[in-house]
Amino acid sequence: MTFSNTGGGQALVSDKLFNRFSKSNASEKGNGLGLSIIKKIADIHGWQISYYFFNNLHSFSVNF
Repeated sequence: MTFSNTGGGQALVSDKLFNRFSKSNASEKGNGLGLSIIKKIADIHGWQISYYFFNNLHSFSVNF
């Protein structure tokens, strides 16, 4: 299952992406809790979640 949105015009920092309240830099808005909760749910169920940025779309895929 893949979800995509236009969001910002550049890729997110993937090594911090699923950390709670992480920010790319101090002047930007953080990720909050949502992505860390999704990651935890995926881990519990043995699912794989991935992120990619292409054609100005942020996409998250969950493989069951």
